Amino acid sequence: MPFLLWQAVIADTVALEKLCAEELVKPNEPPSAALLALAVDESRPSWIRARAIRLLGFFATATSEIEALAHSTDAVVRRATAHAFVTLYRGAPALMLAALTPLLDDVDPSVRRTAALSVHASPCAREALVERVARESDPSVRAAIKISLDELRSSSESPRV
Repeated sequence: MPFLLWQAVIADTVALEKLCAEELVKPNEPPSAALLALAVDESRPSWIRARAIRLLGFFATATSEIEALAHSTDAVVRRATAHAFVTLYRGAPALMLAALTPLLDDVDPSVRRTAALSVHASPCAREALVERVARESDPSVRAAIKISLDELRSSSESPRV
């Protein structure tokens, strides 16, 4: 990688880490315009955008932005929205499932795999996973779905304290 490109990557990383530290100390406030700008800026590297999107999951006020990013043309960004949905909807399993289900049908197997592994956090996901595994062609996604089904089965069998 050329030296100037490395400098740009390092500058992006430092700026993102500083922004993350600033955002996490004020969880009850809306996310900053800077964080939202990083998430939607298509000129930024995908991994920078993905990190910002995952952080947006901590802010309930960013729901519409995360939902819009789930339709990005960038698979890395769509995978990040799956992680953000799990954080965003942790206490609302039906909303989490509704947000993750379209990602189970994504054209990119890596997005489907991430959604399949994320959706097990929603106890009502069994039916969606069973329906998806029947028509999934990618072996890695089928394996992820089976892992999530096993997680759901074991969590329903374990005694509640």
